[in-house]
Amino acid sequence: MQDLVKKPLKEVDSIFKACKYDSEKTVETVLEFFKKQLDCSTKDLLKVPSLNDIPQDQLRVGQLVRFRCMIQDMYDPEYFMPAYRKDDAVITSLFRDPFDEDFGDEIVDSRPMDRSTWHCIAIPAENEWVINGYHQAFIALTTSKSVDIDMATNQNEEVPKKKSRFQHGEVNEAGHLRPNCFPLPTHQKSCIVKVYMDNANIRLNDVIEVIGILSHFPEKTDENQAETAPFGSDEYYFKNPPSSLVPRVHAVFCKKITHQNPLLGYYVEEESAIVRRRVLEEAPKWRSEFLSILKQVFLGDEQTAEYVLLHLISRVYVRHDVLPLGKFSLNLRNVAGEQAKLLAELLSQLVTKSHLVPMSLEFLNGTKFIPSKDYDLNRLKSGLLQLSDGTHIICDENALESGQLNAIGVENVKALGNMIQNQSVQYNFGFHQMEFYTDVPVLYVSQGKGLIRCDFQVKLQPTQSLDKLSEVASTLKEHLTEELLTNLRRYVTIMKISDQRLSEDMQKAVQEDFVAMRTANSTMTADDLHNLLVVARYVALSKGELDLSPESWIHAKELEAERLARCTQNWQTA
Repeated sequence: MQDLVKKPLKEVDSIFKACKYDSEKTVETVLEFFKKQLDCSTKDLLKVPSLNDIPQDQLRVGQLVRFRCMIQDMYDPEYFMPAYRKDDAVITSLFRDPFDEDFGDEIVDSRPMDRSTWHCIAIPAENEWVINGYHQAFIALTTSKSVDIDMATNQNEEVPKKKSRFQHGEVNEAGHLRPNCFPLPTHQKSCIVKVYMDNANIRLNDVIEVIGILSHFPEKTDENQAETAPFGSDEYYFKNPPSSLVPRVHAVFCKKITHQNPLLGYYVEEESAIVRRRVLEEAPKWRSEFLSILKQVFLGDEQTAEYVLLHLISRVYVRHDVLPLGKFSLNLRNVAGEQAKLLAELLSQLVTKSHLVPMSLEFLNGTKFIPSKDYDLNRLKSGLLQLSDGTHIICDENALESGQLNAIGVENVKALGNMIQNQSVQYNFGFHQMEFYTDVPVLYVSQGKGLIRCDFQVKLQPTQSLDKLSEVASTLKEHLTEELLTNLRRYVTIMKISDQRLSEDMQKAVQEDFVAMRTANSTMTADDLHNLLVVARYVALSKGELDLSPESWIHAKELEAERLARCTQNWQTA
């Protein structure tokens, strides 16, 4: 495996010759070869150096690398000539760039091929424990020698001359980021990925693991390059930045990642299955521990703690027409700003991806929420709401002060509300809008009724004074040992990705109960039943039940009755 990591192009060239210089067959054979090498063994996969962990200047052009990332943009297909003749030998340009070696001038096959190009970024809102967990898994299986940290081939590249809009600073080539390429200000690492495989099942904003061959694209040093640049050179420069700024990888293997928890094995299903069974068996224990911790954060309010737990394990498990089933947006009322920050800090230690959004006027009026199309550079400009599925957003309305929303602020609030209600975001393509589905659970924290309507509203009724909060924070810090955090992190991820069934007997019981509830309360609607079923789903899953039990159904009905009674009481006294 070590030789393959060092010199993957040697294997590509060998396959090219074995396929008798048939480029299409070569691509198919290369992809199949690397799939067999990497798809069945986490140990082999982890031996491939990761761009998430290792600085690019410690890696060698032409070696195998991997990148755990989100697809931020999908560029137009790139056409290229796959084979050339040089010194009486036929050489391939597959899985490399023309700057990696001299291909010669004579084209062997006049039929061009195409490859997709993706702009991939480090996963937005990924929490530190996840990043550290993957890094530790890499360290545990490798040493500095085996990953060839000493393989660096830094080539002293000249500082680029300033030409064109790209070089004049609208795209900051000298800095570590390019404007509007990232939805959040953290983890701003990106990669240009050349894709040869069929990617019909991969879409924008998917989280993937890319394994490919590190390529090279030089700095722009020609004084007269602006005059000789191709038509649409601004777009060309943007999509082909120097590899010293943005690495270029020719993918030989790519797979969607269903979860980002490094504690559940990598992504080989067999590895996760053993842990999953154990977590499901022990679910009641970890549910009780989770509720105890959340109850402390909410100063003794057990009902609020339980609804937050149900929210944390929620996801859109299916879409019925355009209706996202399973979503569980939650508005917590009567929550102070200090509690919101403590809650956000706690969640960042438990879920894989989370981000705190301060709902201040300054933030709403000055932040780009909605991704938009830049037709000059033919690329997608990112926005705050361009997030991968499973990212938890905590919106803190305590930061909102009196004042006026400008046009941007109004658009942002509308877009956030649409995502909460429909789990979709309307990207701005200038002359039209394009809808992209999301699965981003939103926890909306406010003092009074939230600015944006959520699926469930719970008013906090603490049994302790807010003055106890600093003491609670200190207690939790001591209580949350690494061993306990590991178990809770596994628990919340397993419950989230598990499916829950409704047996025929339970379907009949639910229908009979709904008829009885409608008879007792004529104002009850189909939406109320839907909410009750959603609560029942997550009550069952939180206990490790993959089939809804009569006990969990009864508990869900009690929870909703208590919540609605509390809401009614609060509205009457408001």
